[in-house]
Amino acid sequence: MLATALSIAALILSAVTFMLGYRASRATERRSRMPVLVFVYDNEDGWTLRNVGNGPALNIEVAQKVVTGERPGYWAHPVRIPPLGRDGKIALSWLAHDNLHGLGAVYEDFLGADEGTSGRVYTVTCGNDRNVVRPGRHLPRWAEKEITAKWRTLRPESTVGEEPSS
Repeated sequence: MLATALSIAALILSAVTFMLGYRASRATERRSRMPVLVFVYDNEDGWTLRNVGNGPALNIEVAQKVVTGERPGYWAHPVRIPPLGRDGKIALSWLAHDNLHGLGAVYEDFLGADEGTSGRVYTVTCGNDRNVVRPGRHLPRWAEKEITAKWRTLRPESTVGEEPSS
């Protein structure tokens, strides 16, 4: 009886250990292919967005955050930029040397393809030279007509605090 109980306990322990190891290895493998975007400021070129992670970032939307005035916390001027591969970067030329507003970007990875689902969503925000990357969408969802394509961007003539035109 004791031998049977020990055998069952060993079998259960082995199964639990296997499952924990399997989950840990999948999480490690996923992180090794995950994109991580950060905002970088350069005195000559202004703002750039860099992928310091290991996987491509897809469906990237960049926006400015109003931090003072009548609408603090309001996200404005969303711009969609092309995908960024590992070590990729893109100049955010329409932002120039703006240091009055926060910045944010929402992006997806391609890892959902492993499970046949859409990619996981991440948000990076930057204010006071501090980048914070979080899982999930933490910026508003904009209608497609509110999002400008990168190739159509010029330095916005309007102020960031204005409502987007409809």
